Amino acid sequence: MKCKVLLFSVTSSLLLSVSVSSVQADYIGDRATLDALLGGNQIFEDFESYLIAPGAFDILFGVDLDSTSVLNGQGPGLVEPGAIYVQDLSSPVNDLVWFGDTAFGLESKAIGRIQSTTFEIMYSTAVTAMGLDLRSLINFGGFVGTADVYDTNDVLVSSTDIEIVNGGAENLFFGWEHAAGIGRVLLTGSPNKGGTTISPIIDNHGYGQAIPAPGALALLGVAGLMGRRRRRRNA
Repeated sequence: MKCKVLLFSVTSSLLLSVSVSSVQADYIGDRATLDALLGGNQIFEDFESYLIAPGAFDILFGVDLDSTSVLNGQGPGLVEPGAIYVQDLSSPVNDLVWFGDTAFGLESKAIGRIQSTTFEIMYSTAVTAMGLDLRSLINFGGFVGTADVYDTNDVLVSSTDIEIVNGGAENLFFGWEHAAGIGRVLLTGSPNKGGTTISPIIDNHGYGQAIPAPGALALLGVAGLMGRRRRRRNA
């Protein structure tokens, strides 16, 4: 009996360890790592659904952009569900912008802001890992700022410096994992060269619930087996 109790005690301790470690926040430095974390759970947004001519851009005045939005006669379904691209109420104009392919040196369609150096994304679905392919517009001096990640209780869990030196084709990936849940991400920078205020440009956005590591799944399976054995003995 003592051995059985000891085994259950050890298993419980391991489960507690997994539970505690799982709420730690971790930086994700490349898309391959994000893809591996999310697997088939990933919701991937490339901002290609909006119809706009190459080289052009549309200013989307006064809107939060989500899967229900209808913009200039297009939508809903312009972006994937679960993410909200938030208007900047501190800006003199509500200035979400959808850029066409090749606009300002970009290689594909993307979204961003003018008249504001901030960009906020809120999540309306369960998210434990996310990542962004970030760019800046050519000839606007790049972007220097921070990426702040908040949990679902709006508590700051991470503040990371980010810098995009050149515009157009240069890409910076930023990602974060937080097993307790991510509620929103705020990108904030300083005015660009010449005092122009332009946010980082978001080319791709992946997000969703990370798949548990194989070791954690195996441990949970052992705990479940122990629980079933105890219930049989009690019966």
